[in-house]
Amino acid sequence: MKRNFHAKGQDMKTRTNLFAAGLLLAALTSDRATAGQFVTQFAGAKIRIHPGRECGIGPFARVDQAGRLWTSNDRQTWTLRQPGFRTYIRSVVSANGLLIAVGGSYVDEPGVILTSRDGVTWIRCQATTKANLYGVAAGNGIFVTVGDGQTILTSRDGAAWQTRPAGTSDVLLSAVAFGNGTFVAVGDSGTVLTSSDGIHWQPQKSGTTMYLSKVLYQEGLFVAKGTDGIVLVSSDGIAWAQHKSGTALLSMILEGL
Repeated sequence: MKRNFHAKGQDMKTRTNLFAAGLLLAALTSDRATAGQFVTQFAGAKIRIHPGRECGIGPFARVDQAGRLWTSNDRQTWTLRQPGFRTYIRSVVSANGLLIAVGGSYVDEPGVILTSRDGVTWIRCQATTKANLYGVAAGNGIFVTVGDGQTILTSRDGAAWQTRPAGTSDVLLSAVAFGNGTFVAVGDSGTVLTSSDGIHWQPQKSGTTMYLSKVLYQEGLFVAKGTDGIVLVSSDGIAWAQHKSGTALLSMILEGL
């Protein structure tokens, strides 16, 4: 009798993802501050705090739900930073002593990339696209930002950016995360893309056609959130297990998204 070893392997991956998801949910309920790294409440809105440098030394930066950029040196006192033109900032990341904020407005200034060394002085970079940008991540010595029209841009220094082919249809890429040596980007129609270098991307099967709005890497897992309460979990960005939100446990994990 023939055995389908590929199917067996995929089933094992799914079981592993489900088990790992359970461990992460347990961690979130037992130690919310540790498992939900850099997540806090600010003015009644859930804000992700991005570490500026190691050892708890700033600057730190975050983006609020109104598309405004805030910075702090101690995570206690926050200062609004205005770029000098009207736009909408959606995401910020920190790596190698550099803060990078991305966004863009459909009414005002589109396709915005800002960089800062101190969190006070921000410089606008010349993007290679006018597409609005939705997410930014850093890893393997490279910055990656994603956005409208399957836009993927990469940079080694945060100043010079280059467009990369997404290898998929014309979709909105809404978020990107890095973990375990892999970038994962998500977006419209259940789109999931992975890359080890930020340059070459491969589409993956997410198991859903729902819009995926957020993704993060935490506790050894990629976790993506989508419409209608869809939650996807993966240990490698390739094999995904689907969950439905609505329980108290899954609500906790989504606070980081």
